[in-house]
Amino acid sequence: MIKATNAASATADAVIKATNAASATATAAVRAGATAPASLSAAVAVATAQGANLDAVISRALAATADLSAAVLAQRSATSSASSAVQADHAATATLEAAVQNARSAVVGLDSAIIQAHAGTASTDAAIRTSATAGVRAVERTPGVITTFPGGVAGSGSKAGSRYKFSIASTYEKFCPLLRDVPEANSQLPTGVASVMEIIMNGRDQQAIELATQAAIAASKKRMLSSTITFAMAPPTA
Repeated sequence: MIKATNAASATADAVIKATNAASATATAAVRAGATAPASLSAAVAVATAQGANLDAVISRALAATADLSAAVLAQRSATSSASSAVQADHAATATLEAAVQNARSAVVGLDSAIIQAHAGTASTDAAIRTSATAGVRAVERTPGVITTFPGGVAGSGSKAGSRYKFSIASTYEKFCPLLRDVPEANSQLPTGVASVMEIIMNGRDQQAIELATQAAIAASKKRMLSSTITFAMAPPTA
């Protein structure tokens, strides 16, 4: 657009110069008219030719002006398109920012859920330990019975007998949470039971063992009443 404006200005300057030259020629011809008719005719011819040149210059100036107008319209159209693009970019940015905010909110919600789950797990673990400990204390108060493991509790159920010669006991598969979905294990765990604690005891006779077992069940159940943990009792093994 700047180049077109410069071209139009140059054309206008040429028109002005041609007009001045024609005027000067006509003036000179008039002055010499009284004494030099031939010179006047020549001057008129020159002026006519310059007038034709002037018409051509004007035509070029008009064409340059038309080009300038077209350039201005094109520039305005380009500016409008650029504005639309900027608005679309702003809208896309706003949408992206909203999506990012939603993602952040989802992450915060997930973090909160994880924290709550951890808190629930810690609470459940504590309740299980408390219940098992209460059972151990009841066994230890039973005459003729002792607990042979440190703390009196093992973290998994076991049974007498094993396929290995070096061991006299093995996992009690019917009451092992990790084997719940194994068909061969024939799981006997009630729905919701995810942990099995075993109280190991030795007694002087069958009656002492039975009394200690019933005392442990009663004490553990009493502790469980204040929680949502399901209590399940596996049959004792020899």
